[in-house]
Amino acid sequence: MTIRHIKLGQSHFYSSNTVAYLLTAIVLLAGILWTYNLGSYSLWGDEMLSILHARSLTSVSSILSMQFFNAHPPLYFILLRAWLFLGGESESWTRLLSVLFALLTIPFVYKLGRLLFSSSTGVIASLLYSIMPLMLIYNREVRMYSLLVMLSCLSLLFLLRCLEEDRTADWILFSLFTFMTLITHYHGFLILLAQGIFFLLRLARVHNRSRFIFKFMLASFVAILLFIPFIPALREALGTTGEMWRSGAKSILVSRGYLIFSLTLGQTIMPWNPIALIGGLGIAALFVNGIWNNRSNHNFLLLLVSYGFVVFVVGPAISHDMPRYYLFMIPLICIGIAIGITSMKSRIMSLVFTTMLLFSWVVSGINYYTGHDFHVMATVDPWREVAKFLQEHIGDDPTSKIIVNSSPSLTNYYLPRYGLQNRLLTDTASFGTVDICKADTLWLVVGNPVNTISGKQLRQDIMNQCGFTVVDTNRFLRDPKYMKKKKFFNKEFAEFRVEIFKLHR
Repeated sequence: MTIRHIKLGQSHFYSSNTVAYLLTAIVLLAGILWTYNLGSYSLWGDEMLSILHARSLTSVSSILSMQFFNAHPPLYFILLRAWLFLGGESESWTRLLSVLFALLTIPFVYKLGRLLFSSSTGVIASLLYSIMPLMLIYNREVRMYSLLVMLSCLSLLFLLRCLEEDRTADWILFSLFTFMTLITHYHGFLILLAQGIFFLLRLARVHNRSRFIFKFMLASFVAILLFIPFIPALREALGTTGEMWRSGAKSILVSRGYLIFSLTLGQTIMPWNPIALIGGLGIAALFVNGIWNNRSNHNFLLLLVSYGFVVFVVGPAISHDMPRYYLFMIPLICIGIAIGITSMKSRIMSLVFTTMLLFSWVVSGINYYTGHDFHVMATVDPWREVAKFLQEHIGDDPTSKIIVNSSPSLTNYYLPRYGLQNRLLTDTASFGTVDICKADTLWLVVGNPVNTISGKQLRQDIMNQCGFTVVDTNRFLRDPKYMKKKKFFNKEFAEFRVEIFKLHR
């Protein structure tokens, strides 16, 4: 048996014209979902770091080093810099780049489904990807995640083509796209590890496999060799952002359970919501049915084993367990659900379970668009509204100053847009300065749950050392479920996303 005789897919059920029409309709649907109110939410901290990083890329040395404590490789930020040059830095425009990468991913998800199973599986998988709740969040962010998913799909596609055809051009493209994943996100190394495990497992029963192993090792080596100039930035990131390189949750059960939950049901519906149970049952039934009825498809089973091992065992053990770092698993999840829908013997049961799945996803999407029951990170801080509030209340009063103990989005984006950059005090460590202790009125802005405790201490220090008293408090975005989230996730949450304290002497 040679590797050329390994057939990856089954028969194709749709004509090429039908597939083209269906994919066009899916792309249009996704375009509507992913661009609807694209600029409605304020830029959150990580999105602002992306913009700051892109702004800073002015030389080769800046490309090869970590910028603004943003511990990620430069490819996305290079592309973002060109994008900002073309259209500016509005919320909608900056996020549109991620949407474009996500739209380009849809046909690649289809190709994966077709190569592994059939055209019908590919079409349904691409449709599921276009309405996936978690992708609804991260395909609209000024971050690299949609680009990483696109590149990971391309890397896997060419690896599968190498298995089937063993053409030099495919090996070169596999190496190229693998390298591009490495310089998009450091978890690209996890993707390469998953693909390596799959490749070795798949060749276990193939005769004369040594030369194919050599080709895979060579292609991987070339990708890693091209990454060498970026190693100093990786070392810098490892040395300065320790929190990002270990698991966040203390309980493995909660950590892995929430990871599975997020990758299937999303983060805009909480695990204790009964609707999540309905959707979870639908997904589990379809996925298990699809795997069982297609257990002879060794390629897909080995892919699930390889990627699942890396995503749920290796990744969280050496890095963080945040679901957004493992979005490259979602195309395989969509394919698994798709084959469950198409291979279930009872059409009625297939319809029932699919309806259960779609019902939970629709509720999750509604929650996202309305800002209700938002996900664990709750990155919807209303910085635009905060800046507008400050502008309206400070006015032309030259004695009012602003102290921000929260996000770079407010200090670097929204305060300058509302003409308040000259009111901002950046020195909050030295209370003997003229700027702080001789101001008549201070506006202390505290946001993001991790800054709640430090914000309280800062407020108390200002009052003790400068003689201020709190005369008014304004709060934005109350989360009535914050105590339940703190208990469930064992992390810090605040009752209000942002608090503004007006202090006067």
